[in-house]
Parts: sequence; C-alpha cells; structure tokens
Amino acid sequence: MMTDEDGNLIYLLARQYADLLQNEPEAHWNHDGYVAWAEQRLKQQCYVFLVWEDSTKPHGIGHQRLKDERASVRVGNVTPSAIPCESREIASNLQKMLLAPDPFDR
Repeated sequence: MMTDEDGNLIYLLARQYADLLQNEPEAHWNHDGYVAWAEQRLKQQCYVFLVWEDSTKPHGIGHQRLKDERASVRVGNVTPSAIPCESREIASNLQKMLLAPDPFDR
C-alpha cells in the first residue's frame, strides 16, 4: 500500500523527470555532459533519486534513492532531486559509478 507521502514523492519525481528532460539538455542520458551533470547534481543536492520510465509503476516512473542527507538540513522542507535515467539497469550502473570511491582521493 502506498502512503500519501510516497505518492507525493513519486509525483514530484515524475514531474522533475519530465521537466528536466524537456528543459535541461545535459539531463538527458544521450548528452555528452550527462555524467558530469549527474555528479554535480549529486554533490549539490541532499535528497537525490535516480528515476526512469516504468509503465507498471505509479505515475509511470520507477525510482531508487541515491542519496539521503535530509537529517543534515536544519530548517525548512527538502525537495527531492531527480536524475533521469534511460532504464532501471542504467540507473544501477550509474549508481555504482557515482558512489564509487574516487581513486585519486588518498
């Protein structure tokens, strides 16, 4: 059973997914700057989800949490941030890449 909070989150992610793909070229996985854009978004936002189209899910999207640092925010509400992905498999690969330790940080 989906709670109202879950429904609101999915609705917000679905709207962001569509808006980003329509209005921000770098947010599209076929763009040369996509990975750098995704890395920047992950770095700048505290509540980030990977989002892809999935006709079997509510609002037509599937999602997976990539980052949740809401506890570090002291004032106000935190809006979830979406990173559009081509598919669930691509989202899993992107997650591994974005969360992998930097080999140059020693």
